[in-house]
Amino acid sequence: MDIKVGTRQFGDEASPEKRRHMMEKASRTTTSTLGLRICGQQVFQPRTRSYAVVNKYQGRKIAADSFGAALRQFFFDGSCYRTDVLLALIERLRRLLASYQSTPTAFRFYSTSLLLMYEGEPSNAADPMPRVDVRMIDFAHTHRYEPGTELDDGYLFGLRNLLHTLCAIQASLASDLRPTVVGAAPPPRRASAGSLMCPAVSCKVTGHLARSRSADYIALH
Repeated sequence: MDIKVGTRQFGDEASPEKRRHMMEKASRTTTSTLGLRICGQQVFQPRTRSYAVVNKYQGRKIAADSFGAALRQFFFDGSCYRTDVLLALIERLRRLLASYQSTPTAFRFYSTSLLLMYEGEPSNAADPMPRVDVRMIDFAHTHRYEPGTELDDGYLFGLRNLLHTLCAIQASLASDLRPTVVGAAPPPRRASAGSLMCPAVSCKVTGHLARSRSADYIALH
């Protein structure tokens, strides 16, 4: 999944006409309300050996009140929700948020994206840990912070909204797996194969960013 992060989608070098165009474009999407916009995604469906695809034009039509539902579909593989992947991505994003908050004046990441990835084949007993990755990409309009210039509060706003939305999805999926009858309670509903019930997520995680040699992306470690 490619998610555009931040409320400002142009660099300092943009002309007044370009700025107006990008602000109007942002106002029609979740960029202005959430600091996030789905630019595209494809989710592997193991049962059919195919992909469920959302393109950038569909992403632009997603409203703020349905963004969580759209994001939730990224974790559905056609048979079950990959809550093991969801929890792993929440952990990665916590590290990214902690890193950015520790140095908020280092860079301004205008019009950059987050690339969220995971292995589509379900985890198994031999390899139970899901393989996930988070990359920061598209740095054409990234600038070093200079005294007297504005901070990139829009990027932080988007990151926090993304993490908040993912945690809400995790809580919703965990709730779906709990028994609802009190008394002679029936056994809990079992998660589908390849799914793992997430514990409550509240720990504070620290981490750091490492820039690749090619500077095409920033990888989380």
